Amino acid sequence: MGLRDDVLAAKPSTPCLYQRIRSQLSPDDRAELDVLITDHGVALHAIATGLAKQSLKVSDDTLRKHRNGECPACH
Repeated sequence: MGLRDDVLAAKPSTPCLYQRIRSQLSPDDRAELDVLITDHGVALHAIATGLAKQSLKVSDDTLRKHRNGECPACH
């Protein structure tokens, strides 16, 4: 299983930043994001953090947990 499959298979009680962002994208943009994740999985956290803070108004505590590996859907 790759990173994308791991993230999509996870069932956290609160949606992961990745899942929250992905759910707001069009099908074409989701496909493009999936390619980015496959090719650049490590950069996903930086992308998700930046987008979440700007467009989803995610709290600093949630971002801290995500960066520290406490996000059950990503880690």
